[in-house]
Amino acid sequence: MTSSQSVPMKSVRSVNPKPIPVWPDNSVRWLRKYDVYICHSGEEPDCSYAVEMLSYLEQQPEKLRCFLPMRDMLAGGAITSEMCSGLESSHCWVMLLTPHFLSDSWCKYQMHQFLAQAPCSNGRLIPVMIGLSFAQYPLEVKHMYAFKGAFNDNSVFIKIKGAILMCKYRVSNTLLHLAIVI
Repeated sequence: MTSSQSVPMKSVRSVNPKPIPVWPDNSVRWLRKYDVYICHSGEEPDCSYAVEMLSYLEQQPEKLRCFLPMRDMLAGGAITSEMCSGLESSHCWVMLLTPHFLSDSWCKYQMHQFLAQAPCSNGRLIPVMIGLSFAQYPLEVKHMYAFKGAFNDNSVFIKIKGAILMCKYRVSNTLLHLAIVI
């Protein structure tokens, strides 16, 4: 082949994939078994929405580890013990506040357990209002900002993911600050 002949080049498309986060072994992430606890009522469409959220969060590059009561509670365990174990094992908590949530005694129990573990929350409790007006927002969490969503709109999942990652960042910085002070 002479220098005047050219070799056809394959078209190469430059792809810059997003880097997959690497969580070091000593990361604050590993202090707890789960990244997030998803609290919802057992009624439809609440359950379906919670499962869609779970699927979205677990399929992200960050591979968020979620606790969903209906999936992750141990069979035969006392419900209250299983809920509390899930809460204690999670960095932060998402509450799907819906009309069904407000009428469900188990949901209210979980909300009070969240608040007992982290009364000021510091971003660890992520309320999501669906199908509620602000007048219906539970008095116990009125001091907290909530995302407003709809059952047919999953765009709030992106905001929830961001809040989970920010929670982990805050926890990591708090631990770093405590280590510097000590």
